[in-house]
Amino acid sequence: MGDVKLSALLGLALGYLGFFPRLIGGTAGFVVGGLVSLIALLARRVTLRSSIPFGPAMLVGAFVGLLLS
Repeated sequence: MGDVKLSALLGLALGYLGFFPRLIGGTAGFVVGGLVSLIALLARRVTLRSSIPFGPAMLVGAFVGLLLS
């Protein structure tokens, strides 16, 4: 449940900046998470049954939303 707590904090911080930073930050988090997962699958570092933490991707997405605001 750590990702859920982190998403609340990031949503609060990006929501304070406005709608578009929150939208960009959330979307960028999913894009980064998907790319990391795809690269890890192609490099055979993980399998389809493995779990990949989403927290770092959310932090990168929030940072992108912060920079573009």
